[in-house]
Amino acid sequence: MRNVTNCLRTMSRMISILMQTEMNEDLISESDLSIRIYLRMVEELNNAIRNRNEKPIWISRSNYLSLLNLPEQMRFFGPLRLYWEGGWKGEGIIQEIKEIIRDGLKKNWTTNTMKRAYNGRAFDYLMKENKLDLESTNYIRHYKTYLSIDNLNDEMQRHQAISVIVLKDYMHIVAMKSEQYVVLENTCIHEVVNGSTYFYWNIKQHNTFINNFDNNEVLCYAVLLPWYDIIDKEVTHSMTPSYTSISNTWKEFNGYYYDFPDQLNLADISHM
Repeated sequence: MRNVTNCLRTMSRMISILMQTEMNEDLISESDLSIRIYLRMVEELNNAIRNRNEKPIWISRSNYLSLLNLPEQMRFFGPLRLYWEGGWKGEGIIQEIKEIIRDGLKKNWTTNTMKRAYNGRAFDYLMKENKLDLESTNYIRHYKTYLSIDNLNDEMQRHQAISVIVLKDYMHIVAMKSEQYVVLENTCIHEVVNGSTYFYWNIKQHNTFINNFDNNEVLCYAVLLPWYDIIDKEVTHSMTPSYTSISNTWKEFNGYYYDFPDQLNLADISHM
């Protein structure tokens, strides 16, 4: 179980670093290191479960070794987040095409499939241009709303992930169905795990609510991910909810926290 936990944590750390929107040589070096640490954890996990004569999974499956190419690709092409093959310009088109292959791989199946695909694209384009898409909205919501402050508190006590909005003054707020926003605050550092810094969080006791804010005040949207550990094969949590903050751009958003006494930032605590 410990190997599984280490594998998941190092994978999360690796993805968080690779999906940055900015890039420099330090980040490329950190990406390379995080990939190698993850592959080491994959080997330790696989070594514990594979048969004696079986090849290591990171050798038999090319996806693992191809991770080692990513730092050089970042150096050549730029941030990985800005290019991908998940959409219709890449391998993502496969999911769309599968749905319209109706007759199997028979004669002219390629021509018929492409006709259906382009007919569908043309229809979607006309619907969009003429504003006939009744299911569309004028905005994309980047956060979850909670029923009440009691509902939010219950979620935190059960160590569930929490959807937050981060304002430019680094205040973390949570949206309510009542269109009010609950302010969260951290007290101190709980633990640093694989570079992710976990703070104790709770609902602010005074000035708990704010009624509105300007969209220009939003720094980012984020998710508070809970800390947990596994002891004797049992998942354990801290008594006080402990979270690390991951932004919608995959950054470990543990910057300056407004209630922290000596105003440490991530650069400070990463060397602890």
